[in-house]
Amino acid sequence: LLMKNHTFAIYARIQVDDAPEWLTSFMRKYQKQEPHVTLKQTCFIDADDLSDALEKTRDFFKSYILAGHSIPIIFNKVRTEPGWSLVMIDAEENLELSRLQRSLVEALSHYRKNYVEPELPQYEENFVPHLTVADEIEEGDRMRVSEDFPKECVVRAEIREIVFSVDGTPHEVFLL
Repeated sequence: LLMKNHTFAIYARIQVDDAPEWLTSFMRKYQKQEPHVTLKQTCFIDADDLSDALEKTRDFFKSYILAGHSIPIIFNKVRTEPGWSLVMIDAEENLELSRLQRSLVEALSHYRKNYVEPELPQYEENFVPHLTVADEIEEGDRMRVSEDFPKECVVRAEIREIVFSVDGTPHEVFLL
């Protein structure tokens, strides 16, 4: 039995230009992580495999050609569920982002195991890009949080960087 002594994940940094004031204050208040879309869900990995996964990711991005070096993305559908402690805004369908995610997961297919949570493979398989704007909301605050949210919410953003994260910390950044 190998000791899985690290975790890794890959996410796209979300660059929101001209962020609406409600979004800035909302995320300052309710969200601790930087804005991102997870492309490769968090898996346990041992130190030997970690360097291989990183090398496969480097190779992937050396050959990934994207005109404009960014992916424009629009988030516009608020999603929350009873019992959830978070609020998300789903993105409009984005073929380029979906292609990137599928190709990246395929390039790292050897690491489609040892997920840190049992539901993560499903999220990876049924990719729904979203922006988490509130995380770890207390049960009693959920109603107030929903009321704080604007009825019309459109967040225009760009993806220019992909982050290979180890143990929850950015380890290497790839420019598109």
